[in-house]
Amino acid sequence: MKIESSLPLFNRTNDKLDRLAINLKRAHDARDGFDLLEPGVIRASHAVTIGWSLQHIYRGIEGILKDVARTIDGENPVAGEYVTIDEDPPYGMTRHCPLLDQVTTPTPARPAVIDEHPELRGLMKFKYFIKNSYDHPPADDEVLEKLRTVDETVLPKFLTGLERLRDFLESG
Repeated sequence: MKIESSLPLFNRTNDKLDRLAINLKRAHDARDGFDLLEPGVIRASHAVTIGWSLQHIYRGIEGILKDVARTIDGENPVAGEYVTIDEDPPYGMTRHCPLLDQVTTPTPARPAVIDEHPELRGLMKFKYFIKNSYDHPPADDEVLEKLRTVDETVLPKFLTGLERLRDFLESG
């Protein structure tokens, strides 16, 4: 998982993508053989491991997007107002929606960094659930579905957006 470029922004991005890949591997390792485990503490610990890895994957994506916002747009939108996430189940309040809103909107200095897609916002919401779940492990089917969504949709779309940004910046 790399974006080939000599631009400093992408050198930093690749360092973050390396850490993201470590968390993705940890989630895959916990998933492998999951169905062979009996329901109970061990299976729940695997679900928690996957959930925490997914949380770190979102945080890695967010860190890259913040770097883009600071470097190209000259601002960090996370300092904005809290936005209520009114979804079932309610995962609480977040200040991260303005960041996603900013990077999905093209500017004269750059194209949209990522395309708007509900899967990334769903991962953000899931991050808050994991962060605040304490003694309630996530449901097995929920973490496995989120991991599948990250593999099949979130990461491919994210990497495509970064490549589009790289191509734009290197052409200008």
